[in-house]
Amino acid sequence: MSGATDRGLHVYLVEDHALLRSVLCEYLSRMPGVARCTSAPDAESALPALRDDPPDFVLIDLSLPGMNGIELIRELRRHHRSMPLAILSGHRSLSYARDAFVAGADGYLLKGDMDELERGMHAICGGKRYMSAGLEHEA
Repeated sequence: MSGATDRGLHVYLVEDHALLRSVLCEYLSRMPGVARCTSAPDAESALPALRDDPPDFVLIDLSLPGMNGIELIRELRRHHRSMPLAILSGHRSLSYARDAFVAGADGYLLKGDMDELERGMHAICGGKRYMSAGLEHEA
């Protein structure tokens, strides 16, 4: 993964579940090409941190309390046009992914498959858009 420093990427995770946030940040920080992972439990906490110390990649839970992930993507795109942003979700609905891309996301990644998460991050950091396999059309 290409990053802003020789040491690797600074990944920022916005995830409201404390245990999942901790486990994901630990996993991400050990991923090849990643120097560190910082995090926040919600969009309101993330916005000032992202402004003060812009990361190389932001991974955002879709279902956040208060401002949801798609709203956070929209807000971040107003100020950070080129920052790689991806939604991380347990929702397999194609309509959620579509909404995320319309809001300005570079990727829509499903929770639960760490190999897929790594592939998606590599693709997005390489300038590509990425959507996890396994999304379902609504009936």
